[in-house]
Amino acid sequence: MSAEVELVVDAKAVLGEGPVWHEEGRRLYWVDIEGRLLHVFDPESGEDRAVDVGTRIGAVATRARGGLVVAVESGLAFYDLEEESLT
Repeated sequence: MSAEVELVVDAKAVLGEGPVWHEEGRRLYWVDIEGRLLHVFDPESGEDRAVDVGTRIGAVATRARGGLVVAVESGLAFYDLEEESLT
């Protein structure tokens, strides 16, 4: 059995990790640890938004109240995508 592979996002990530699908928002979140980027991929439009969080980011998870929880060098933090703020 062979599978056909298609490159959807040519992000040129240094160390891409941790994909998380958010069913409600229909988005794929993933991180580029060494690039210090949080990626938000919209498969419908094909857009991959890369946000520089200013520190190495190792993982991402969605929050029931909105926004994201991220694992960064200094610990856990909340990330607001609309404000692009890390707290």
